[in-house]
Amino acid sequence: TKSVSRTKLAKLCQKHIIFPTVIPQGKYSQEYGWKYFSILFPNRIQFLVDLILFGLQIAFYSAPYHQNEGTQSVSSKLHWCRMVADRSGIMAFGKIPLLILFAGRNNFLLYITGWSYNTFLHYHKIVSLWMCVDALIHSVAYTIYCLGHYVTNLKKTYFACGIAATVIAFVMCGLAFHTLRKHHYEYFLIGHILLGVGFIVMCWYHCNALGSMEWMVAACAVWFFDRLVRVIRMVGFGYKDATITTVDSELIQIVVQRPSWWTTESGQYGYIYFADLLFWQNHPFTLVCKEDKIIGYVKIKNGHTNRIWKQLTKNGGSMTKKICIEGPYGTIGSGGAKKMDDTLLFAGGSGAPAIIDAAEYVSMGKLFWVVPTLSMAKAYSYLMKNVKIETNIYVTKEQGIDGDYAVSDIFNFESNDQETSADDSTSSEDNKSSDKEMAISASLDSVSIYYHRPNVEQILHDEIQQSSETNVGIVGCGPPGMMDALRNTVAKNVDSYDKSVNFYDELQVW
Repeated sequence: TKSVSRTKLAKLCQKHIIFPTVIPQGKYSQEYGWKYFSILFPNRIQFLVDLILFGLQIAFYSAPYHQNEGTQSVSSKLHWCRMVADRSGIMAFGKIPLLILFAGRNNFLLYITGWSYNTFLHYHKIVSLWMCVDALIHSVAYTIYCLGHYVTNLKKTYFACGIAATVIAFVMCGLAFHTLRKHHYEYFLIGHILLGVGFIVMCWYHCNALGSMEWMVAACAVWFFDRLVRVIRMVGFGYKDATITTVDSELIQIVVQRPSWWTTESGQYGYIYFADLLFWQNHPFTLVCKEDKIIGYVKIKNGHTNRIWKQLTKNGGSMTKKICIEGPYGTIGSGGAKKMDDTLLFAGGSGAPAIIDAAEYVSMGKLFWVVPTLSMAKAYSYLMKNVKIETNIYVTKEQGIDGDYAVSDIFNFESNDQETSADDSTSSEDNKSSDKEMAISASLDSVSIYYHRPNVEQILHDEIQQSSETNVGIVGCGPPGMMDALRNTVAKNVDSYDKSVNFYDELQVW
């Protein structure tokens, strides 16, 4: 009875706290808004953490301000303004190491908590906003305190640098709106880093005269550590010749020799640097290790990937270029699905490599793959070679006949038929395992192809109900619309399932 009660409580937490979006059946991976103004919302549990931080901020602002008016040479009102200014200023400085840590690629909390980089970037934004509020209160309160000699104070370095730091902080927040990040990410990133350096310098000179330098030293140490580890990773990998080819009108493939120490797990990614004029630019891409090669699939967008695409076009669709990979990064979220008895994998877009790579290590489950054209699916033939679970491909931008097709007709390899024989000395458990492997292997003989968009809600309902296992893991990485559909469906129905269900969202959106 206690076990049943705990299960019901866990499912209620999943339904109302862990899985859902802030607005019921709303958006998390997709943005709200329109072309010139858009915003990303957190999920429900992130929003609740935001509320806790809001409560802490109000509590810290409202805690009693003790003063001894008899020892003060200014009025009680001005003295109170000074204390408000001091408290809010210290609160602002205390957040700076934290927001730098949350934005860093080598954030040790990623590995301690198992949270995604996307989650920490959300908290980076929230902490940054509260730091700006702290800085604004600090600046306004100190301005009131300095009325009558404000112009004189402007001649002091610490005072001018404090004003500059506050202005830079608000400019950084203003330029970090989702619309700019979405359409001009490279400009945003360069500007954000340069303004960040300016902000730290101004804060340093401001604190150097007033105290609280420990916060600035900590902030610089966190930033330096992150950059140092990034350089070490890059030096360890070095610049290597990579073969870059076009595989589709929107996709390029990058293949490079893998260093012996470099390994990845499904769901991890790396930052690719191209040895050209814009060598410092880098973006995260899902990477998979196959034998002695690292393979990455890059979707063509505006910016640097578009410039690489133009170079490929001039070279006939193939070229050799030196690249450096910084990584691997990312928590292995889908690794939790390996502990589940049954796994449903949903792939699409540029997130397909991570899910297909995970499918290779899943012993029992199904793969549901959404592609615009069948040629896009064929582009991943090399990754599909070792997938042994039932595969369903949904083609959304082509017309055809639904049905089961031979693997050799779709992908450029022959299905691997495994011969098995039972040995007299084999235990009954081994026989069951062998039978299970044979059934999985047999599913490779054909691939089901459907020429329409999948009904995610119906697929999940049918597969979970039909599963003979006691727990099911759902792993997805694909278009934002598909991911929100998965999230909302699981959140809506998780308490109605007669088995344990977990959802692993591998899509990174920031």
